Amino acid sequence: MTIAHVLASGVAPRPALPRAIYRIVVRDLLLKCRIGVYEHERLAPQRVLINVDLAVSEVVGGTSDDIANVYNYEDVISGAKDIIAAGHIDLVETLAERIAAHCLKDSRVEDVRVKVEKLDVYAEAESVGIEIERLQAKNRPYDPCPTQPVPPLAVIKLGGSMAGHADLKSWLACVATLPVVVVPGGGPFADQVRDLQVKQGFSDQAAHKMALSAMEQFGRMLADLEPRLVIATILSEIFSALSLGQPALWLPSALGDHPDIAQSWDVTSDSLAAWLAAQTGATRLLLVKSAPLSGAEAKVADLISSGMVDRAFAEYRGALQVELVSSSDAAFVMAALAAKRPCGVKVVS
Repeated sequence: MTIAHVLASGVAPRPALPRAIYRIVVRDLLLKCRIGVYEHERLAPQRVLINVDLAVSEVVGGTSDDIANVYNYEDVISGAKDIIAAGHIDLVETLAERIAAHCLKDSRVEDVRVKVEKLDVYAEAESVGIEIERLQAKNRPYDPCPTQPVPPLAVIKLGGSMAGHADLKSWLACVATLPVVVVPGGGPFADQVRDLQVKQGFSDQAAHKMALSAMEQFGRMLADLEPRLVIATILSEIFSALSLGQPALWLPSALGDHPDIAQSWDVTSDSLAAWLAAQTGATRLLLVKSAPLSGAEAKVADLISSGMVDRAFAEYRGALQVELVSSSDAAFVMAALAAKRPCGVKVVS
């Protein structure tokens, strides 16, 4: 997404907000950031000026002079610093999107406006930059993209069982060569959530959010092992990577309390991968499995019964072309995918 695209699309009117709203503002936060697509911008950090304006729902009964009842502006500042510290960012659009997504993790935030300016680009201009507005999930469709999106060749879910698998790096090297979207499973990180829920009895809603974080932990591991994967938390970041022919690695932290996603163990990374495929316009979904596979076809009901996919998968699958592929067949699968040939066990109704 370019600055021109954002300016041309305009900012949609804010929806009517039924609850009492207060605003949190962070003005002229000046930070050093490694940002930019040019070679000289990769050599040293430059100054960026960040402004953030949040509309926050007031808790019932008011704040009661208790910081726990308000959104803390310190979270905005520390979040921006953490995002910048995570590594080089090519676009000011990406930095703005990540700051907005960070703020919207708190469900009390109804919407957020983020302005990011680079101060050291042109001697003739005080600054150049971008301003975006993003809404909480319950107030908007999931991160609508104003440009014509480029759908991925496929969405590929790398199961968490691959975390300790000998073929993991082969898969990463292969997916890094094609414009696909990689969805990480939860693996051993999600297993810890399940075990703790049994022991401590916390809710499925809490477990769901913790499982999303588990997927993100595995995703961070994948990104470190294969730097060519472009981390994306929202659709505009996915489409930005795909438009450049790059693979996107989806981290689901920005989902929050999305109304399309049931917060239970019925919905795990398999269904989330199917949901994301629909959101991106993908027509193929590959589920990489370390369990033995056989036959040309498998019924979705049988896969659910055997635990090969989660219990909500039939609902989220829709009309997608879904294939189960073996964890040992990375090179074959990617060659078949590039040639648009079948490459695994076809999932049928």
